[in-house]
Amino acid sequence: SLRDDSHGADDNGDGSATSPAPADWGGIYFKAGSSGSLDYVWMGYGAGQPSGMLNIYTNAVTVDHSTFYAGENRGIYVENSSPTIRNSRFEANGWDGIFYEGYDATVPVAVTGCTFVDNVNWAVMAYLSEEQVGVTLTGNTATGSSLNGFGLRGTITGTVTYDASGDLPFVIEDDVTVRNGASLTFT
Repeated sequence: SLRDDSHGADDNGDGSATSPAPADWGGIYFKAGSSGSLDYVWMGYGAGQPSGMLNIYTNAVTVDHSTFYAGENRGIYVENSSPTIRNSRFEANGWDGIFYEGYDATVPVAVTGCTFVDNVNWAVMAYLSEEQVGVTLTGNTATGSSLNGFGLRGTITGTVTYDASGDLPFVIEDDVTVRNGASLTFT
C-alpha cells in the first residue's frame, strides 16, 4: 500500500496523514503458463476482489518465507493448481488465509510450516472439484481465526489421502462426496 509507511518508506509523501487499509490496491496474478517465486515478501492491504492479494492459476509458483497481512478478502487464492506454499504467515485477512478453488489434477497439495493468525473465516478453505490428488499439511499452526483448520467441501473422484500433522486439522465445512470407485483416507 502506498499509505503504509512502515514497509519501505513514505511512498506517497504525505508523512503520517494517511494510514494503510485493506483494499488499498488490487492483486498480483500468476496466470496459467506463467511462473514465479515470492521469497521473503511482505504483502499487505490488497483487495484482489473477489479473490486474493496473490492469485495463482499455475503449479509453477513458489511462496516461501512470505507474509500476507490484512487483505480485504484472502491472502492467497489458488485455482485448479497446486503451487508450493511454505514457511509463510497469513494474518488478519478479511476472509481466509489461503483459498483453493480446486487443485491440479496430478500434483498433490502441500502446505508446510505456515502460520495462520486472526483470519476472519478459515485459515485455509478448499472447494473440491472432482479432486484426484491428496493433501499434506506439515508443521502448520492456526490461532485466532473463526475456523482454525483446513476447510473442505465438494467432490473427490480419485484415491486420495489427506494427511495433517501439526496444529492445522482438516474440517468438513459442508458435504464432501466421494464418488463411486474413489476413496478418501484421513491420516
